[in-house]
Amino acid sequence: MQSIWDPQRQRRELFAEVNRAFRAARQREELGSVQPNVHPPLDFVTTDAAYLVLVDLPGVTRENIDVLVERGALTIRGKKIAAAGNHLLRREREYGPFARLVPLPDDADLADVRATLKAGELVVRIGRRPGAQPRRVEVVEE
Repeated sequence: MQSIWDPQRQRRELFAEVNRAFRAARQREELGSVQPNVHPPLDFVTTDAAYLVLVDLPGVTRENIDVLVERGALTIRGKKIAAAGNHLLRREREYGPFARLVPLPDDADLADVRATLKAGELVVRIGRRPGAQPRRVEVVEE
């Protein structure tokens, strides 16, 4: 079955995308006070029930991580501290403050957020509101 072009749906999707971009830009501007030296890699994954943000943070303790969810975005800030007492001959690993900003989709449930740190990986789970998921509507003949 061929789908029919729906300009109103396309307009709504475009406005939602533009709003997400502006929210992300505004929050990046707020993060400007942190000059990150560290840029930890992350993955943003979706399941039927939740979104998962997986961040590699080896050597970072729970006390040095701050997770904040507001205005449609997830902000992860922290600091990776170098071990003291060693005579440094070469440094290839990065140390210092970091901040990552992840704009969240509209169906993210900001009241259902959990963060866990295990074996150097931070996992942030953001629930999805069930009402926002698409559903199939049965067509009946009259």
